[in-house]
Amino acid sequence: MESWFPTPIDDDQTPALTRGLTLLSLLNRDGACSLESLVSRTRWPKTSVLRILQTLCQGGAVQREEATKRYTSLVQLHARASQSLPLSQRVREAMVQLCQQIGHTSEWFRLTETGLIMSDRAEPDEASVMAVARIGHQRDLYECDAMSLICRAHTDMDAPTRGCWYWDANACKKQMSASALRQQLPQTRLQAVTVDPGVNSRGVRRYATALFKNKKLWGILTIAQAVSRSADEPDPAIILALAQIQQTLSDE
Repeated sequence: MESWFPTPIDDDQTPALTRGLTLLSLLNRDGACSLESLVSRTRWPKTSVLRILQTLCQGGAVQREEATKRYTSLVQLHARASQSLPLSQRVREAMVQLCQQIGHTSEWFRLTETGLIMSDRAEPDEASVMAVARIGHQRDLYECDAMSLICRAHTDMDAPTRGCWYWDANACKKQMSASALRQQLPQTRLQAVTVDPGVNSRGVRRYATALFKNKKLWGILTIAQAVSRSADEPDPAIILALAQIQQTLSDE
C-alpha cells in the first residue's frame, strides 16, 4: 500500500496539524528517529518538533524509546486507493463532494425489482434545500423526467400506453404520449447526463446520470437544482460534474 505524506498548503490555517502528520509520515517511512534527526529533516524549530512529538506520544500515536531516545510511530498512514472501496461507498463519497461543489442536493436512486428507490442523499452545508424526497422514496416512473427516461432507455421497461406526464418550463403538468416518450429514448442512451424537461412545482430541476455495474443499469445519481426562474437554462457546470462522475464510477 502506498505511503502517504501531507500535500503542501500555501495558506495553512492549522500548521501544527500539518506538522504532526508530516512527522508521523516521516516515522512511518524511515522508522525510529531521534529528535535531532527529525529537526534536521524538517528544518523546523527544535522546540516545535519536541512539542508535537510529546503531543503525539500522549495521544498514543508515537512512542519514545527511553534507551535510545528515539521516536517510533505506532500508527500507519497510507494513501487509500479509491478503486479498492466498495462501489456504494465510492458513490456516497462522490455525492457528498458533488453537492458541496455544486451547492444543491444530490440523490442516489437504486434500481430494484419494484422500480427506482432513493437509497441515499446528501445536502450542501450552505444552501436552501428544495428537494423533499426522502430515503426510501419510490420514484413515479409515469412522470417523464430525467430519471424515468434513463430507466427506460437502459432497461427493457416499455413506455406505458397512457398516464405519462411531465413538468413543462412553467411548472405545469402536461400529458405525454407513449410515442413521444419512446422518441426521446435513443438520445437518452447516447448522452451522459439527462436533464428534466421542465421545473417541478417546488422549483426543482433534476439532472441525472446512469451508473452501470456489470454492464447493466445499477442506479441513477442526480442533482436537484433549486431554480429561481423556470426559464433558466440548465447549468453546464452540473452537467459536466455528473458526466465526470459517471465516467469514473461506471464500468461501461
